[in-house]
Amino acid sequence: MKTTKKFILFLITAIILTIAVIAIFVYEFSAKPVITQKTAETADTFDVKNLMADVIFDCTSGLSFRAAFYDGPAKQATSTDMPPVPGGKLRFTFSDGRQLVLPQTISADGARYANTDESLVFWDKGDEAMWQQAGQETDTCKVNKN
Repeated sequence: MKTTKKFILFLITAIILTIAVIAIFVYEFSAKPVITQKTAETADTFDVKNLMADVIFDCTSGLSFRAAFYDGPAKQATSTDMPPVPGGKLRFTFSDGRQLVLPQTISADGARYANTDESLVFWDKGDEAMWQQAGQETDTCKVNKN
């Protein structure tokens, strides 16, 4: 009888630990953007004199990052019926030190930044923004004014 109780207690403990490990794994990999060589750019391509704003964003998912907005010359449109492509860049710095750079793209309203395959998109207007990562729900972010 005592052996059965110990075994049941062992099983319950193992199940709880397994659930905790899965929860930590899901949190760690869902709250952070995936930064690959394809999406990342080196931070040394920025000219400090082109820095337009440097703010902290807090998102509903718990994601928080520093966003440095840089201006740059517009690029020629690929066709005559399209507007020029903005030349700005946005450098994200996450709390764990990782950095991500997204180029500015055409936007009808606000400012939009995205990698070439659109798997990472940041769209801001005023103090609010949306963070989209392929395969995940859109995250709403606001400027931290503290």
